[in-house]
Amino acid sequence: MTGQSADWLLDGEANSEATQPSPQHIPLFLTPVPAGAPTPGDDHVETWFSCQNVIPHPENSFACRVTGDSMIGAGIEAGDILIVEKREAQEEDIAIVSINSELTVKRIRSINGVTYLYPENERYKATAVSEEDSLTVWGVVIHSIKPH
Repeated sequence: MTGQSADWLLDGEANSEATQPSPQHIPLFLTPVPAGAPTPGDDHVETWFSCQNVIPHPENSFACRVTGDSMIGAGIEAGDILIVEKREAQEEDIAIVSINSELTVKRIRSINGVTYLYPENERYKATAVSEEDSLTVWGVVIHSIKPH
């Protein structure tokens, strides 16, 4: 094997993708995700986070920083970077959600057909999602990275 693409073998044109694997990167968004009261969010990218060999589906993932303390019982603290896979949340998943256009990170629970956003800190109460609320699940937290 030459490590070159079929194009290179045919016409001498090197294909950088065939000769050198490119690292996968996911966006690290500038707007922190509150682990307290939800706040408005945006989609400005702060930088790109390399995830080669770490994240199962980097093409479907993003990273965000946490503010607040409502998820400390789950080991998620202010300043942590969360790796989030864009998919629907299942029961008991910790997810990044937008409720009425405000972002938050919470555990998803369903009780008697009602969806609740649960904090992991006794100082905060669960939020019941009503039919009038606009709820969007941005994805499920798959990793929490602590700063040093």
